[in-house]
Amino acid sequence: MAKKLELSINSGRVYAGMSKISKAKQELKNKLQEIYSDSKLSDEGKKEYELLWRNKYEETCKKASADMQEAVNELQNAVVTDEFRPSQEMRDAIDFVETMKAGGCLSDRVLNEQLSKFKGQEMNLIYMREKLKDCIGTDVFDAYTFSGYSKADIDKPAQFIPPDRYFNQLRESLEKSDNTMTDYLMGGLESRLGIESADGKRYRQERQASVNGTSQLI
Repeated sequence: MAKKLELSINSGRVYAGMSKISKAKQELKNKLQEIYSDSKLSDEGKKEYELLWRNKYEETCKKASADMQEAVNELQNAVVTDEFRPSQEMRDAIDFVETMKAGGCLSDRVLNEQLSKFKGQEMNLIYMREKLKDCIGTDVFDAYTFSGYSKADIDKPAQFIPPDRYFNQLRESLEKSDNTMTDYLMGGLESRLGIESADGKRYRQERQASVNGTSQLI
């Protein structure tokens, strides 16, 4: 439970950072409109106020970005480990899936129930994927693991893609301020870890409200 809470907190830090930057951007836009519509201010005064607010915006973005990157590092460190915890529950799950598949009665719902027990246990899921790949393939694990396999072709077999790649993609989307991709990757992260951060839920609600508001204006 403590680990889940820590993961939720760090995931929430990423969403909170995106919200801070988004609100700071809107605040800057509003202030610039206010400044340049003020007839009492000289051109020099307007430029001074603009610089003041732009500096404030840049400082907010800098702090938020640093905190988001630190949170991603914490999340990666929690996921990408060599910790392998074999258990009777895992052995039973592997045997259950193999037996149900052989009997032709393995549904998506039943498989999801089994694999969901190990959410957030990357190394354990990698092990299970290797044990079950001849039985159910590897693609079914994509929704549960950060690692995966490249597509095989005639001249090249499928290659293992380590979980670090997922977090590198997340860092890149943050650096590019690509909120759509970041939200997509963070949603995938929370789903794979079996968590839902309060800040993530709030961010999605605010974003949806913004989309709905824009739609009503059209």
